[in-house]
Amino acid sequence: MDLKEITSSLYDHMTDAVLITEGKPVKGQGHRIIWCNKAFSDHSGYLLSDIVGQTPSLLQGVGSSREARKRMRDALFSGLHVREEILNYTKSGTPFWNEVDIVPVIGASGAPDFFVSVQRDITDRKRRELEIRALRLCADFASDRAPFVETAATVLSATQVGVWQLELGNSLVRCDRRAAEILTGTDSVHIHIDDLLHNLQSDDKEAIRNLFLSAMEERAPFCTVVGYQRPDGNKRVLRLWVDFLLIDGRQTMMGVLADVTSGSQLIRSSGSTAERTTGGAGQGETSAPNRLGRSLAGFLGLSR
Repeated sequence: MDLKEITSSLYDHMTDAVLITEGKPVKGQGHRIIWCNKAFSDHSGYLLSDIVGQTPSLLQGVGSSREARKRMRDALFSGLHVREEILNYTKSGTPFWNEVDIVPVIGASGAPDFFVSVQRDITDRKRRELEIRALRLCADFASDRAPFVETAATVLSATQVGVWQLELGNSLVRCDRRAAEILTGTDSVHIHIDDLLHNLQSDDKEAIRNLFLSAMEERAPFCTVVGYQRPDGNKRVLRLWVDFLLIDGRQTMMGVLADVTSGSQLIRSSGSTAERTTGGAGQGETSAPNRLGRSLAGFLGLSR
């Protein structure tokens, strides 16, 4: 099939992004791009002149799933249709969730002449899925781990509540817009886990780090209060609820965070700021030093 025939109706009339690559991979490179439509350029920031001769891997980055990349690569080298959801990046470095549907165009020889990739931004859908999971997490805490959550008023009185998710083995924390605003003061929905840990503001930073690491190793839910300094210097107090779920077949740390900075009575009245559960409702233990509450009060310049 002629390339011009394929592209003539795709450039102006497709609202989804379309990318076309050669059917035969180049050794050591992969399948090179030969065409894209206007929707692809508008969304990704890449013009056709930027990407001709390159491979679609230029859309991938640190947060792109290795498993998804391998599945797409294996399908292409086998000349098969493949559909994946993968974190991609625009030319400016902005991450977005991409639903990629790649179809081989078979030629007279029986081998692919081209691969046509139709792509759709599903970032909003992924955020909604994240929020639904967070609601389920909160429901679990409320029904099964009542002692684990001090009171619903903690969340209701918070100035902001957000949700986040970290796939174990990955280094990027995925946030909804509210969590991103709380943690960074921006709308950046992907934050490196090392940056988050670095921004903890407490004399017991090491204790909180160990709490996270221990919970990840044991897959044990926990709740804690931490002092946190955003990159813009803004100091906050955050209440975290964390659990471990199996999402899309992957072990994932899932959390809800509430900005409780204005609720200074929580800090003044709390001698212990980290709790962990060991099973069902009614079971729990304290696992952070008592002086953490006092250090948080000092961090905010509050008197007890």
